[in-house]
Amino acid sequence: MRLRTKVDWFSAVLLSTLGATQACGGNALLNGSEHRGSAGDGASNAGTGNAGGGQDGAATAGAPNAGAPTASAGANSGDGPNNFPCRSPSGGFWDSFVKCMGFKHRKEVQACASRVPRAGPVPVSESSVPCRFDAECVDKPYGWCWGGVGPSCQYGCVTDSDCASDEICECGEFIGTCRPADCVSDADCKPGFLCRSYDAGAGCGPIRYACQTPTDVCGSEADCNTGDSTPGQCIFDSNAQRFQCLPGVCSPGAKP
Repeated sequence: MRLRTKVDWFSAVLLSTLGATQACGGNALLNGSEHRGSAGDGASNAGTGNAGGGQDGAATAGAPNAGAPTASAGANSGDGPNNFPCRSPSGGFWDSFVKCMGFKHRKEVQACASRVPRAGPVPVSESSVPCRFDAECVDKPYGWCWGGVGPSCQYGCVTDSDCASDEICECGEFIGTCRPADCVSDADCKPGFLCRSYDAGAGCGPIRYACQTPTDVCGSEADCNTGDSTPGQCIFDSNAQRFQCLPGVCSPGAKP
């Protein structure tokens, strides 16, 4: 009887121990299953870029464009802002050129439309003139009769290749005009700055194009009007490498 009692007691202890082990093993598997599910959620979030998943670090690393600047943030980092942007733009001023207050800028390179020869005569007050109709201007392609003082034949363009290597084709009402230029389009300038026109001859031309800079002191003639009888012109100064006000005035009658 005494031996049987010891065996029963030993069996009870053994069974109790085995039960505890199974219980612990079950908990370990359950916890392991939960952990794998959590890690899987984190990996899913990392792949889709959803922040706040099971693995925050993985989610951040997988986020699309993580840490990339937006189009407006840092566009002019280190250079300063453009203090003279295009104001009151007229969309698509004859193809790829945009008209602003005081200047035009070329947003991208595109061919100009040609509307020459025009059918009607050029209105003039003189009887003896070099031309009256665009069709009389045939020495070169895209000929047209200019109706300014002393009308004469002018020759236009539709692409930059029609111009000299240091010129661009500025689109116009009926044909393009070759203009001296230091830039081809806005893409040649610093981010946020424009390839813009200016009158290099204080109102007499020629019209030229140059990139705006962070140190510009004017955007148009309105910024140069100090109240005196001869307002200055906003011109690109090649020495200072910026747009600034320079004195000058032009008499009427200059050619385009």
